[in-house]
Parts: sequence; C-alpha cells; structure tokens
Amino acid sequence: MSGAGVTSVLNSRQLKNSFGIYSIIIATHMLFTNWKKKRDLANGVEMTELKGIKRLTRGTFYGFLAGVITATFGTSGTAPVFSGLFQMRLPVKLVLGTSILIVFVNTFSALTAHFLVGKIDLTLVFFLTTGTIIGALFGTRFLAGINLDKAESGIKVWYAVGMILFGVLMLF
Repeated sequence: MSGAGVTSVLNSRQLKNSFGIYSIIIATHMLFTNWKKKRDLANGVEMTELKGIKRLTRGTFYGFLAGVITATFGTSGTAPVFSGLFQMRLPVKLVLGTSILIVFVNTFSALTAHFLVGKIDLTLVFFLTTGTIIGALFGTRFLAGINLDKAESGIKVWYAVGMILFGVLMLF
C-alpha cells in the first residue's frame, strides 16, 4: 500500500521525474556492478552465488524496493529485481525465470492496492496484455536460440544503457 499511497500525493510531472531519476540510478548501479564483476574476474577473484544472510538481506532489500517501485510507478519492478538477482551472482537464465515469478507476485500485490485506491482502464489492460502474451511467446523462442554464456555481460550493459536513456527522456 505504501507505493499506491505515494501515487495519490504526487502529481503526474513529479511521478514522471521521479521515475526518470529512479531509472538512471538503478541503471548506473547495474553498470557499476557489471564493471566490478568484470574487474574481479580479470583479477582472478572467484564469483560465487551469495549464500546465507547476505543472500537473504539483499533479496529482501531488493524485493521491498521492487514492491514500492511497482506500486508507485505502475511498472513491473523488474529493474530492482534484476539488479538484486544479479547482485546475488545468479546466472542469467536463473535470473530471468526467477524475476518473472517475482514480478508476477509484485504486480498482483500492486494491482490489488490500486483497485483499492486508484483507477484501472480494463480496455487497455486487455489490449496490452494480448500484445504482452504474444511478445512473451516470441521472446522465449528467441532466447532459446542465444548462447547466454557469451552474451551475459552485453545483455546487462545494453539493458542498463537503455534504462539510462529512458530515464533521461523521462526528465524532459
């Protein structure tokens, strides 16, 4: 409810600017993390998945951030989810599958909150969902043909660069 409550006190321009700033910050963080990983690999530092309390702490923090972002901006909350999962040093295919389930749960929670405090255009939901389903079917077929081990670093960088550009556009 905290994210949905924020939307009721901010005007459209403030939400747009906030989302632009958020996009730039999260993308910059992703680029920094990717650079740090490359540096560590070049220096022979072993990158293993986080375990125990570090994994739980980061997962909880990024999960909370994703929930607030989802409810505040009406987005999927994918960026903090991706960032958190990559911070836990998980492989790309595990990140993709895990993030989809996380985004589903966050979106359902935010949708419930917005039914209580906001408005929803069900006609747009129908048409956009239809396009999303078609895109998801094509996207998974495309992904199946890519060797992600070779493309992992490039995927992260291009995703972050796209988010930064989008964030800058949101500010104007």
